[in-house]
Amino acid sequence: MNNGLYDAEAPLSQSPILNAQNPWQKLNEVQVNGVGSPTITFEQIPQGFRNLYLTGQVRVSNAAEAGVLAARFNYDAGANYDQIADDNFNSALSASPSAGATSATIGRVLAASATAGRAGVFECTIFNYASPYWQKVMSTWCGYYDGGVGNQLFLSNEAWRSTLPITVIQLIETSGNNFVNGSVVSLYGLL
Repeated sequence: MNNGLYDAEAPLSQSPILNAQNPWQKLNEVQVNGVGSPTITFEQIPQGFRNLYLTGQVRVSNAAEAGVLAARFNYDAGANYDQIADDNFNSALSASPSAGATSATIGRVLAASATAGRAGVFECTIFNYASPYWQKVMSTWCGYYDGGVGNQLFLSNEAWRSTLPITVIQLIETSGNNFVNGSVVSLYGLL
């Protein structure tokens, strides 16, 4: 049956995910293997798409339950990022606006003291990233589940105070810790 979105009876070659007419195109994927890495970087991002979509499952090395995952655009580490966020930690909800940060917060992901084998997950949409007219806006959700120890859901809207097209996305853990082996992040472009 075809409901316009997905036809469960169609062969995989006709799947919307594998179809050439699918508007999402995978641009790159980075997986951390072996020794950890302090950054995950996507460079030379093509400018022929409307929006970018970033998704991943990561864990960081700091000796805590969680670390803060953030993005920088075009290597800009100046105080040029603003945000409004809803942070739900173990059912306690708080709003956290900030202005003039040195990176765009994506959310919290699990770290070395968390349950083994678990990682944080996230999705980000960066709107109109190639436009020379608008400051860039990124909407995110990020979260993790670590049993009774800690559970996190972070939703945010971030702004980068630049009208430059985004050609580089650099992910960091804000305390300078490494992404650990098995962390993976994928970048897609939306036509």
